[in-house]
Amino acid sequence: MSDPSETTTIPDTFYFAAMEQGGGPPESNREAFVRTMTNGPVEQQLVNIVGVLYDVGRKVDKLEVKVDKLEVKVDKLDRNQQEMMNLLRGFITEVRGYNRQV
Repeated sequence: MSDPSETTTIPDTFYFAAMEQGGGPPESNREAFVRTMTNGPVEQQLVNIVGVLYDVGRKVDKLEVKVDKLEVKVDKLDRNQQEMMNLLRGFITEVRGYNRQV
């Protein structure tokens, strides 16, 4: 298993944070993570993604977010959903800038 201080994927980083807080077996943490991230309407999923990215960004020295295409499969986003998408895009842009400075 890799050291959590190394560059890891977001699920791995979330997994290490859960284990530090006394989480259960690794499989249950990963399953819970996937279930939480994909639960609810698109709006809730965006909140989940932004929240995890923010938390992970505060806990690691270097965060790499690789998004070639961010796709949301809905016919129409309401204003709140669009604002959350913009927050997520802004966060990814900010992280990319931070990675270039490191």
